[in-house]
Amino acid sequence: ADVMRGEETQLVGFMAGHPEFSGWVCLPGTHSKWARVSDGRITAFRTYMSGEVFALLSQNSILQHSVDDGWDDGAFADAVRRAATQPTAFLHSLFGVRAGALVAPAGASVPPGASVLSGTVIGTEVADVLGLLQPGENIALIGAGKLASLYQAALAVHHHKAALQDGAAITLAGLRQAYGTLISASSASKEN
Repeated sequence: ADVMRGEETQLVGFMAGHPEFSGWVCLPGTHSKWARVSDGRITAFRTYMSGEVFALLSQNSILQHSVDDGWDDGAFADAVRRAATQPTAFLHSLFGVRAGALVAPAGASVPPGASVLSGTVIGTEVADVLGLLQPGENIALIGAGKLASLYQAALAVHHHKAALQDGAAITLAGLRQAYGTLISASSASKEN
């Protein structure tokens, strides 16, 4: 089972502006949505609890002691790759965030925990969707800020480009589309 709670507005706006798009549209967030779009229709969608899992692990688990404000793009990319090549090692990879800091020799450089944790969580999500990608399908991202940029970077690790669409503009386009549909339906019902 899966559910959308408002994201369809952005998807309608995206489809109105990109009628020829075929592939997966990602809406990163606490519960990221991925929707397969083809011929102007949503044909499938998946929800991932990636944002919530990251927050829970970084704030309410043993990993909170290993996650700080430091960041390393290379460590993020390495974790994304590892998530794709070792998908069954997800839980082991998570503990590696903590263990890496504990067993590192004194003075050794340890990748920032936030980079590794984020790369592991987002990388697992992205690897799953890439496994569903059909030949000729594309990927689009709707969002802004650091989170959307991280998804772009994770996709780039796998040699996929995803154009970033402004979420606010896409939402307005979706609302305009819905308004137009309602006005048309109202006019049609008055004529009958």
